[in-house]
Amino acid sequence: MLIASLVLLTAPAQDPGAAPARAERDPSEIVCVSRPVTGSRTSFEQRCRTRAEWAALRRDRNASREPDQPNHYYPH
Repeated sequence: MLIASLVLLTAPAQDPGAAPARAERDPSEIVCVSRPVTGSRTSFEQRCRTRAEWAALRRDRNASREPDQPNHYYPH
């Protein structure tokens, strides 16, 4: 009990309203995604593009899809 009290007293106070700082991502960073090849259980296809290219693909796909279709294939 004493140890738990000491741990709680020495823990830094956090502001519950403050959001954690998120580092900006470099749009020219290359991101690779592996997907299974249709018809194979062991073969994978790897696609590498920049974050900006992935974002453009995601925008194009979202613009042409129906609102109730999920977006599963492009990284965030």
